[in-house]
Amino acid sequence: TATAVSPARPAVASTPAVAAPAPATVAPVRAELAGTTLTVTSTAYVLRGRTASGLPTGPGIVAVDPSVIPLGTRMTVPGYGEAIAADTGGAVIGNTIDLWVATLEEAHRWGRRTITITLH
Repeated sequence: TATAVSPARPAVASTPAVAAPAPATVAPVRAELAGTTLTVTSTAYVLRGRTASGLPTGPGIVAVDPSVIPLGTRMTVPGYGEAIAADTGGAVIGNTIDLWVATLEEAHRWGRRTITITLH
């Protein structure tokens, strides 16, 4: 059964994953976005499978609204670390991001935060 954690996706209990760097198999950020800071509402989700970009979900994966942050954009997320925009979600609209985490407990701990991210 799923428990809603963020408006973007239901959270599903899962086995914790081993931390790994964000994948490097998606397109680089557009040059005009590099170094841009953006204030966003952030939530967290727990879901296994493939992202909208075809990458597996895992550490460093972030769901975004691709009209705001293009898929493939790398970013620094305070309190989370280095990440890549590799997924989308029905409720991820505008200046909202949804961070992949390994456990439902982590998702609850993250909650909903307003943060300023830096695009690379």
